Parts: sequence; C-alpha cells; structure tokens
Amino acid sequence: TALGDLMEGLRKRFHEEQLWTDRIRQLSTWSTIAILMANSLIFMFTYLLRWREVNNVRVSVARIREDVKQQDLASKSMLSQVDAMNAHLLRMEDLLSRSHSLTHAHTARALGGDPADAAGDGKMVLTHKQKTAAVAWFVGSGMLAAWAIGR
Repeated sequence: TALGDLMEGLRKRFHEEQLWTDRIRQLSTWSTIAILMANSLIFMFTYLLRWREVNNVRVSVARIREDVKQQDLASKSMLSQVDAMNAHLLRMEDLLSRSHSLTHAHTARALGGDPADAAGDGKMVLTHKQKTAAVAWFVGSGMLAAWAIGR
C-alpha cells in the first residue's frame, strides 16, 4: 500500500504537470496568434496611412498645377490688357503732342510770331504784352487746359 500511495502521488503530480503544460502551450499559441494579428493590423494601418498620404500629395499637386494654369492665364490676360493700355496711352500722347505743337503754332500766328519757331523746339520768346494776350486768348478759347496738359 505504500507503493500504491507512492504511485498514486506520482500519478497525481504527473497529471497536474500535464495540465499546466497544456495551459502554457494554449496560452503560448493564443498569444502568438494575437501578436501575429496585431502585427498584421499595424502593417495594414501603416499601408493605409501611406496610401492616403500619397493620394493627398497627388491631389494637392493636381490642385497646384490647376491654380498655376489659372494664374498663368490671368497674368497673360492682364499683360495683354496692359499692352493695349500702353498702345492707347502712346496714341494719346502722340495726339497731345500734336495738339500742343498746333496750339503753339496757332498762338504764334495769332500773336504775330513765327509758327516755325513755335513748332521747332516748342519754345517761343514773347514780350510781356504778347504773353498777356496769349493768356487772355487761352482763357477765352478754353485752350488753357490743353496747354496745361501739354506742359
């Protein structure tokens, strides 16, 4: 009976160790599966983030290119408008200079001066009496504004 008790004790102990070994193996298996799943989720999440980042960059670059094209069209339009305004201003300046030289020639004739002197360098030498008559004629005929613009 002592041998039976010893054998019974050994059998109980062996059975408990087998139960603990099975529990440890199960825990090890499930923890390995959990770690594998966690790594897979992290991999898919980082892959998704990288895809979103690349997609956002692609969309941003497309928007920037579209904005640059619109700005380029707007600047070309503005440049053409500026060129048209410059051409118009050059025509106006030419007309004003012609008007100015005609006004000097007309004033020189009216005051008894030489129209060729007035048209040559745009300067006339007048006496005080001729200057007073010219101012009166300018004011009376509305040519003062044309003279002031030509100055």
